[in-house]
Amino acid sequence: IEWIDLAKGFSIILVVYGHCGLASVPYIGEWFAAFRMPFFFFVSGLLYNPSKFIKTTDFFHKKWPTLIRPFLIFSAIVFICFYFVDEQQFQDRLKTFVQLGWGGYALWFIPVLFVTQLIYLLVCNKTDSNRNRLILILLLALVGFLTYKLDIPNYWNINFTLTAVLFFGLGSIMCNSFNNFLNSKSFFQLSVILTILVIVSSLYLFNN
Repeated sequence: IEWIDLAKGFSIILVVYGHCGLASVPYIGEWFAAFRMPFFFFVSGLLYNPSKFIKTTDFFHKKWPTLIRPFLIFSAIVFICFYFVDEQQFQDRLKTFVQLGWGGYALWFIPVLFVTQLIYLLVCNKTDSNRNRLILILLLALVGFLTYKLDIPNYWNINFTLTAVLFFGLGSIMCNSFNNFLNSKSFFQLSVILTILVIVSSLYLFNN
């Protein structure tokens, strides 16, 4: 599906942009940062089909080679590099990793994505309609927001998953409707809608 491929590519570009020097460009860097990760999780949700996982064990078997194993391998490689570069830093990083995970390092989002998908799978298994799923993920996002505002310890960024599951779930719930909407609009209409969204978000950003 072409528009999903384009969205995936755009999401990857935004993430790379967020990790390079251009992220410090006034306004533009903040504007991209405001929706970069929510957009990433929304696009991931577009590609998620909970009906593929009849049992939770099916989910773990599917995610082992695509998320869990790569995370463990790359984490091990990074720690090996730490060990040979600075043994003290290796010990400090290892202790922090056991307690908090990768924190703000680039590998942080892999376990968050995994747990987000797992939570949404459990939500789908416990609900029988998109309406009920939407209510539940809104409540989870509210809990995630409150844990952030109350400065509750965020071990392994687990609190972020409660907010991420909202964007991920919206992508899954809205996929078909979004596809029908895009197919029903002309290029001109979509361009006008996109321009309005950019203007509104820019005005909001420039007015703090």
